[in-house]
Amino acid sequence: MGRDIKLLGSSNNQFYGDLNDISYDSNGNIRMLTGTERARQSIVKILLTSRNNIPFPDYGTDLPNITGAGLAADATKELIASTILFALTFYNTSLQDPIPSETIQQVVDIQIRFEDPSSYEVYLSLLMGDGTALNIPLGS
Repeated sequence: MGRDIKLLGSSNNQFYGDLNDISYDSNGNIRMLTGTERARQSIVKILLTSRNNIPFPDYGTDLPNITGAGLAADATKELIASTILFALTFYNTSLQDPIPSETIQQVVDIQIRFEDPSSYEVYLSLLMGDGTALNIPLGS
């Protein structure tokens, strides 16, 4: 079973690339994550990290660069959805010693809503290997 440092999200638990930081408990110790919480954070980190960063060129996505690409709305939604599916597959295949609560069993739904031509919100609904529903809101 893997562990990861707990990062802070925004007040409404929506993740944006620049609002995350290390989280501490009441004693000042770094909070560690396992299970579904770790899966949520790991998936968000992959989705919001720009791809082709050295030293991990396969880690991340092009999501941060998709808006403003001049594509029609339907084409943009298709590109966002396919990018997310690719990243979720990468996440699952990169797990070391996977446990059911950290493994994606099924992508239930991907909803994409445009706020305006330059920003969008994504709502992911996943079913994890232990049967837990995992919902992840993302903003661009």
